[in-house]
Amino acid sequence: MKMKLMINDISIDLGIESIKDFILFLSDKSNYQEFYHEMALSNVSSIRQSIAIKTELSETTAKLLLTDKDIDVLESIIENNVAHSIITDDDIEYIIIHASQSTIKYLASNIKNSRILIYLKHIKNY
Repeated sequence: MKMKLMINDISIDLGIESIKDFILFLSDKSNYQEFYHEMALSNVSSIRQSIAIKTELSETTAKLLLTDKDIDVLESIIENNVAHSIITDDDIEYIIIHASQSTIKYLASNIKNSRILIYLKHIKNY
């Protein structure tokens, strides 16, 4: 993934840290949803994590991040209200299998879904 910042005829290439900083600096607005989605496709987990905390994600982007393989991304997206509104039983099962215990406890405390307790019975030390 390449990202350039362009002002008039001057452009600079942005590295991963600069991209992350730019995402965090960017206001949460719904007209940035396409940009957020494109960044959520990044192969860099820290960029996806920066997107997961945005409040103006599309449901498609939130759904993509709910199936992320990185624990930090999962921990961030699970706190997102858009994700709360679209999470499915399959998403919950995936998170329980892949996430940390603190994320699972957050999930159990904050997501209203009767099947969570069934899945949690399979988790040790909960």
